Amino acid sequence: MTQYTFYINGEYTIHQAIISYQRIRVTYKAFRAKEATKSKIDPYYLFFRDGIWYLRGYYHPDKALRTFAFDRILSLDPLNEYFVPQRVSPEDELAGAFGAFVDEKPVDVILRFGEYSKPLVLRKKWHRSQQVQEQKDWWTEVRFRVNGLQEIQNWIYGWIPHVEVVAPKELRDTLCRNLAEAMTLHGK
Repeated sequence: MTQYTFYINGEYTIHQAIISYQRIRVTYKAFRAKEATKSKIDPYYLFFRDGIWYLRGYYHPDKALRTFAFDRILSLDPLNEYFVPQRVSPEDELAGAFGAFVDEKPVDVILRFGEYSKPLVLRKKWHRSQQVQEQKDWWTEVRFRVNGLQEIQNWIYGWIPHVEVVAPKELRDTLCRNLAEAMTLHGK
């Protein structure tokens, strides 16, 4: 388990850095990275999704807001530096996410579900932007506007073979490529 340096003299917490607008230095090992990196971050807020805590903050190397999974943080230390925060609404940012990914640009996704999966898809609202349209040919079209494609792509895999990706083409192509790789892996 990762050891966090979230306490100094038994008193310091990440929450204190957030409410004090205190810059932090984080050693972080991204999911597919070979090595950890040390970077300055202006911490904005914390959120919890799918069993994992995340830190959202201004990432100085990219000069942009980024999301950091706590289980990938190797160390976190406060700096004697302070910042003026940007106007960021966690509610608005997280509303566009399909899961924890909020860093990417909004994209429109159109999916078609067959008759078999229709009752399961319609039993709940999966995303704030969800729009449903019944089709004459027994299909149900569902539209989303989500930040990035990674999380919704993972969600779509759970509906195979009862889902068709209509748009965007990039998502459809990725799905086809991944299915072809899976077929090769399974000797088909």
